[in-house]
Amino acid sequence: IQAIMKATKTPGLATVATVGEDVVYEGYFGLADVDNEVPITSDTAFLLASVSKMVTAAAALNLPQQLGIELDEDVRHYLPSDIGLSIPITFYELLEHTSGLVDNWDVLDNVYVN
Repeated sequence: IQAIMKATKTPGLATVATVGEDVVYEGYFGLADVDNEVPITSDTAFLLASVSKMVTAAAALNLPQQLGIELDEDVRHYLPSDIGLSIPITFYELLEHTSGLVDNWDVLDNVYVN
């Protein structure tokens, strides 16, 4: 792992392997903060950004079987009414990034760890 990190100029990473719900391996390599030489640990927060899209999409494809939710259903049936969605948006549209929703940076900025 460290050879690949050096070749790709990756300052640090964390990795985990699971079998079912059991963690069978954890590894923490490199630095979370290069300037201050802060190592990556199990408590290091990472900004996942677009990496999580594939995992979310794979999980969402199980919704029909697990919860009886249809992917062409209007998501407003599952959300609080006060969020202001005035048009129908389906789970498919969310997965395809075609819903027309825009990022709300007033909310998102509070989520990121600085």
